Amino acid sequence: MSLAGTIQRGQKEITIDYPITEVKDAIMKIFKDLPGKYVLRKNDINEVFNTYHFPVMSGINPVIIDMSLKNNDGKTTTITITASNATGSFGSNSILEGHIQDYLLVLGKVLSNEQIEDVKKAINTSGCMVLVLFAMTTSTLVYYLLSVLI
Repeated sequence: MSLAGTIQRGQKEITIDYPITEVKDAIMKIFKDLPGKYVLRKNDINEVFNTYHFPVMSGINPVIIDMSLKNNDGKTTTITITASNATGSFGSNSILEGHIQDYLLVLGKVLSNEQIEDVKKAINTSGCMVLVLFAMTTSTLVYYLLSVLI
C-alpha cells in the first residue's frame, strides 16, 4: 500500500495584477520581516525556475509551502501554492488550505504596501483559530476517553 495517496495537501492557483519582480520582492520582505513565522533556509529558493519551498511555523501544526511563480505578460503573475504537513504534524486539507489563505493574505498586504505592524496583526488573528480547534479537539478526546472508561 502506498502512503502517497494519504498525504494531506491544500492547493491553490491564482493570477494577480502584479509583475513577477514585485511579487518576488514581497516574498523576500515577508521572509525578512516575519522570520519566526515564515522560515527561509539555505536552498529554499530556486531563482531559475521561480520556485520556493519553505516551512511555516504555526504552533501545533507546522506546514511546508511549495510555491511557483509564472510571469504571464510582464503585468500579471500566476502563483501556484501547495501546503502539506511537515514531518510529524497532522492537519486536514481545510487546515492546510487555511495556511495558504493566511500566506496569501500576508502577501497581499505586503504587495499593497501595508505597514508591517498591520501584517503582524493579521497573522496573530489567524493563529487564534488553530488554538480554538486544538482546544475543541482536546476536550472532545477527553470526553470520549472518560465515557469509555466510566
